[in-house]
Amino acid sequence: MASLPLNRVFINPLKSRNSMYGFTIVPRKLEPQAKTEVDSILNTTSEPIGDGVVKFPIKDLKELCKLSYLSQSAYRVLFYLGEFKFKNLKDLEEKAKEIDFSEFVKPNKTFAVRCKHVTEVPSSREIEHLIGSHINGKVNLDKPDIPILAYICEDRCYIGVDFSGDLGRREYRIFTHSSAMAGPVAFCLNVLAGFKKGDTLLDPFVGCGTIPIEAALHASKFSVNHFQKDKFKFSKIIDGVDEDFLENLDKESKLPEKQTIFGYDHLLRHVTAAKKNAKIAGILKTVYISKVSTEWLDAKFKKGQVDMIVTDPPQVSRQVNPKDAEKILDEFFYQCAYVLNKDGCVVLSLHSTDKVVEKAEKHNFKLELKQEYYQGKQKHFALKFKKS
Repeated sequence: MASLPLNRVFINPLKSRNSMYGFTIVPRKLEPQAKTEVDSILNTTSEPIGDGVVKFPIKDLKELCKLSYLSQSAYRVLFYLGEFKFKNLKDLEEKAKEIDFSEFVKPNKTFAVRCKHVTEVPSSREIEHLIGSHINGKVNLDKPDIPILAYICEDRCYIGVDFSGDLGRREYRIFTHSSAMAGPVAFCLNVLAGFKKGDTLLDPFVGCGTIPIEAALHASKFSVNHFQKDKFKFSKIIDGVDEDFLENLDKESKLPEKQTIFGYDHLLRHVTAAKKNAKIAGILKTVYISKVSTEWLDAKFKKGQVDMIVTDPPQVSRQVNPKDAEKILDEFFYQCAYVLNKDGCVVLSLHSTDKVVEKAEKHNFKLELKQEYYQGKQKHFALKFKKS
């Protein structure tokens, strides 16, 4: 699916049913993993076009509602109005003028323009004003009927109608900490590991539980928004979508009968937080969370029992000195060599890759993939290892 030239936009998109598109905003550099989810939910072929954007064709607007409710990889789900490169604010304003908002912003509808950026921009409020000043309609900044979003990454601007609102914040994650992994990132790392229903997945540094909880939600087809249906305001944008529409989507969800997702940690406060979060998410019976130190993994699993290990291990910080970090990694890979099956993999989320490959190779693991990604503006690395 070819992208439009960056200096062109859709004109009257709803009048041309063969050229309607949506896009999701996802963790940057994890677009290929997000594409997998979009393709599965909508039975389509999407295009990861970079900048934290996945673009896809849609048959009708209800598909955007469906994706908004079911997606775990998306921060936002939008109707695609256009995209372009810009040199400065004046250039942005001139190109934004070409976009036709009239199919959504009607005389009886209010609107607001918001700007989300992942790189530095001159002024979000100024950009919102520049775009909004050329839309013919009534402004309501607090509760608009039609929320317009301008998403900016470096010199590219993507503009769309925001169907979902903020999906990145997980309502289940009440008990957390400052460096906790975002839900969409955890989901994408599980996809990177190849996780599917029935696989045995382990996170031995469970923290607040995001990785196993996202895996359990995916395995059960249980929407992360199951208990927040009322936050969606689809009916303001299109007719025929209400809570009954969303409840019909819930009919495909089913909690697995067997626990194959495990979250361990040596800190009781982390285990307690993860259990509480899993309960709030509605999948506590699907995951097994317990206080277990890494050196005891070989006592908890049979040899080769685990299909994949996805985790965010302790690294050098104010709490962990370099010597302790190396010791943790060494013991971790030693245990992985025993509990992981011959075709299994290890996926690590890291802010530094120092010493990691060295420790992995010591225990006969080879690096299969090194992929940088971003959580907000912070760069991280996802490393995938397989047995040698």
